Amino acid sequence: GSSEVAYTASLRRTGSEDVDMLEVDATGSTYKVQVPYLPTTGVKAIGERVYPGTYTYYVVEVVPEDASFTASYDPEYTEEGEAAQDRSAEVEGGTQVTVNNTLENVPVPLDILKVDKNDETKHLEGATFTIVKVQEQITGNEPSVDTSWTYAGGAQTTASDGTAGFVDLGAGYYKITETATPAGYVLTGSDHFYIKVEGGTAKLVQVKIEGDAKSWEEVESVENVTFEAATTDANATATVSNEPGRELPAAGGSGTALLYVLGFTLLAGASALLLRERIA
Repeated sequence: GSSEVAYTASLRRTGSEDVDMLEVDATGSTYKVQVPYLPTTGVKAIGERVYPGTYTYYVVEVVPEDASFTASYDPEYTEEGEAAQDRSAEVEGGTQVTVNNTLENVPVPLDILKVDKNDETKHLEGATFTIVKVQEQITGNEPSVDTSWTYAGGAQTTASDGTAGFVDLGAGYYKITETATPAGYVLTGSDHFYIKVEGGTAKLVQVKIEGDAKSWEEVESVENVTFEAATTDANATATVSNEPGRELPAAGGSGTALLYVLGFTLLAGASALLLRERIA
């Protein structure tokens, strides 16, 4: 997936090209690069022993945009840096060094599931969602849009199984808006909700108001949205419900014009009937 690490690793003796004995163990967003040292007697075992001398290990990482890493070493040493860089460090032969490299601010995906409010086993096709990034500091009536960021994938519409989603969301706050409801359904509650992405996880949040102060607070649900955090088997998922029904005609639209025509027709008919009764 787009949130995984791609890397290469090698070990070279200073001034020589005769050693390439790194062991790499990668699991999720953390991997270990180990320079092995296993004492042997008699015959040397390639890949088991690093002979005395000065060596340099090289790790080339390609990680998701906006991510960074913290690398800790055994023997104890820690460094921090930006992602997608070549890194190297000298180690002494005859010792064992383990490097734990943990990604931070890993971009995450968000799944959306559209359901019928009265029967959540009924998944709805045709709901369209957009996403914008918003400022962490709330200075107005609602969070301001961060105009420097645009979602590359554009609007997302739920498929026949009721699912849609957004990927590669870096750290920050986001507003997801339902811009079109499935046919035969209307909005239930607000047309938007907010999430916070931090530390490689997504959480549902809402604006908390205390007097004149506004801040973010984490919640499990809000109006028509329930939220499930990511697990090892599934992405974070926002389940959004709609209620069966028809949207009222928009003001100034063709539906409104039709209502006006019907109203005038009924009024004219009533006036004619009343005039006829008076003449009679």
